[in-house]
Amino acid sequence: MNSYLSSLSIENMMRHLKVIASYERHAGTKQERKAFDYIRDTLQGLGCEVKYSTHAAYISIPKASTLIINGELIYSRTHSMSAATDSNGVEGEVIYCDTITASQNLKGKIVAMPGRAVYAKLAAGEAAGAIGMIFVQEEPVRECIPSAAWGSPTPEDKQYLPKIPLVSVAQTEWQTVTAQAGVQPIHARITTTMDAGWRQIPTLSAEIKAPKPTDKFVMLTGHVDSWYYGAIDNGTVNAMQLEIARIAKEKAATLKANLRIVFFSGHSQGRYAGSAWYADTHWLDLHNNCIVNINADSIGGRGATDITRGAMMPETKPLAASIIKEQTGIDFVGTRYLRNADQSFWIAGVSSAFASFSKQPYIADENGNLTLGKGNSDLGWWWHTEDDTIEQVDPDILLRDAKIFTAFLFTFLTADVYPLDFRKTAQEIASALAAWQKKAGKRFDISDCLSLAEQLQAKLQTFYDCDADAAQKNECLLKLGRLLVPLNFTTGNIYKNDPALSYPKIPALALIDELILTEEDSVQAYEITLTLQRGKNFVLHYLYQAVQLLSRYC
Repeated sequence: MNSYLSSLSIENMMRHLKVIASYERHAGTKQERKAFDYIRDTLQGLGCEVKYSTHAAYISIPKASTLIINGELIYSRTHSMSAATDSNGVEGEVIYCDTITASQNLKGKIVAMPGRAVYAKLAAGEAAGAIGMIFVQEEPVRECIPSAAWGSPTPEDKQYLPKIPLVSVAQTEWQTVTAQAGVQPIHARITTTMDAGWRQIPTLSAEIKAPKPTDKFVMLTGHVDSWYYGAIDNGTVNAMQLEIARIAKEKAATLKANLRIVFFSGHSQGRYAGSAWYADTHWLDLHNNCIVNINADSIGGRGATDITRGAMMPETKPLAASIIKEQTGIDFVGTRYLRNADQSFWIAGVSSAFASFSKQPYIADENGNLTLGKGNSDLGWWWHTEDDTIEQVDPDILLRDAKIFTAFLFTFLTADVYPLDFRKTAQEIASALAAWQKKAGKRFDISDCLSLAEQLQAKLQTFYDCDADAAQKNECLLKLGRLLVPLNFTTGNIYKNDPALSYPKIPALALIDELILTEEDSVQAYEITLTLQRGKNFVLHYLYQAVQLLSRYC
């Protein structure tokens, strides 16, 4: 592994970054295309096999907004996917709400809420009848995309797009203006201008082939589009991708699987439109051949000393933890993936590792509570602002992050047996099933799922202990992923990405939370139980297939 790590050049990465971060890379724009062209030219110069094309995607770029409160114009920022207004905008009384309850009536009101513009708050406001929303952000005011439609919307996904205009304002300015108003009511008018619609956006992939012909590949993914110049989000990743391509090309003779490096657009202004399109268009290839998806987002930031909280699947975490410990001495904890970060490939059963990795550390406030500090975020105070520039990059931290990604990636590319530990996955699934059964009580029985989960754990231990040849083990590992990844992370439709909402472990059983709130023998309980049975059937079927699969291999 040392030969790969010693080949990493921070000078090369910073050189690539200076070019990529010189372009303001909004999705589908000429500036973004220039960055893609540079990436293409660099990869072709290395002798890589490059595929470069465009596809249709729904992109929403915020152009302008106005917010007038009690006759005073204050600075505001609208957001990607916001509804646009005409020149008159919307106006009405402002109601400030820390939270919105299901029974609240805000019809005809403009609702102000604290924090960033996210879909859950927007949906609550719309359901309560709001005609517009104001999000009061702690400075700096960040770009947001409060839509839950994953990728470009289909007719059934349009329900997750904002239907009302929304803006964000700085907390200090909001407090100043509203304090001047003295007493309620506060009256506001909002206008928003959007550049939204279907357009062509680019996707680029480069393939470095193993010397022995194979269809199996490790995938390294990252988005190119950005907010503003996006040096860290996501220029540092693109620079690392190019440097890893160089090393893989030079050391191609050592590879036992192919390396596919994919560059997406449509992340920042399309809610993962690029990766979603890639998953839809290449589903069968991904399902049959992708060993692991290693995603990278926003690495190498100044002060990003916390490398314990990166997202990881259970089966990929052991390798990541061992590499991080070996290289840095730090114990990696990891977190479960949320529904974000270009994680479009779960539907194809592909195991995932990483996304946003190095983060700002928590510090204790005056009350002893751990916090990122005022105005900060996990990915730095500059995240999703005009200040995400090359000055925020720490070359030493970038090199540290790149070495961890490189070691992880080349371990997969050169291993005889894929380093996927599905024993950890089975443990997580069994634990989640037990929690669901405890919560459901006598209202819904999943004891048959629990029984299969126990069998799965026993079979997996036998599988990892047996002496089957590497080819057989790898075949079984890939097939296991196609069952256990969707079971653990999706609602059960393996051909369509779930919306960008919040999901528990084993999402197909999530309706248990609603069932236990209903009266027994009520119409609502019968309807939810029927839907839950179908979700349970998905869980049962996939657990059964996993147990049968392992029975055939050991």
